[in-house]
Amino acid sequence: MAILKLKKTPENLSFIDLGDSVELPPIGTFLLCISNKLNLNISPSFGFLSDYNTVCPSLSKIWPTTYMRSSLPCEGADGGAPIFDLLGNFVGMMSVSIQETRSSFIIPARAIRRIRDDILFSEKVSYAYIGIETDTSGRYVLKVSSNSPADKAGLKEGDVLLKIGRFPISKIDDVINAIFFSKPGNNLAVQVLRGKQEKEFSIHVAPRTDAPVHPSKEKP
Repeated sequence: MAILKLKKTPENLSFIDLGDSVELPPIGTFLLCISNKLNLNISPSFGFLSDYNTVCPSLSKIWPTTYMRSSLPCEGADGGAPIFDLLGNFVGMMSVSIQETRSSFIIPARAIRRIRDDILFSEKVSYAYIGIETDTSGRYVLKVSSNSPADKAGLKEGDVLLKIGRFPISKIDDVINAIFFSKPGNNLAVQVLRGKQEKEFSIHVAPRTDAPVHPSKEKP
């Protein structure tokens, strides 16, 4: 993904509004891909949203977030093509082909906006670090790294995660997205269940300097 700076704006330049929705389209949504394969005329193709995945070949290690899996094939110059719903709303960008099933992964619009903002304001994508390790469900805190932001805020092993930022936690994907959309330097509200009592903590998010990893495998 790249951002281009135009020294001069061409006449009749049109652009796509990336929108502001933080919700993903529902499974079953019909999708429209607009591409320009092999410099032929711009052509549409149709498919539907079939599932969500946080494991996307070659991309989830770079941008750890939820991707949309679609029935749209990704061939030739389809990579980077815009994806719309049937109301004309931009929902994402074609990213990776799944050749065995002639389908594809799409990076959602909300993730594109987050990456764009980082590149515009700091010229690189920043990653958040809070210093917890969870079980595979994403709900139970197995370890809090010593002197980490979570440790300083007061989180403890055995806490049950209820909400991180704007993301209610019911599965590991929610933790992955909550951390992906957190900004280093900001305060992050975290709600947990400790015993029978609900508690809320404010974590001062730190920047992560190493490659992002799955929260259930995060090292101290």
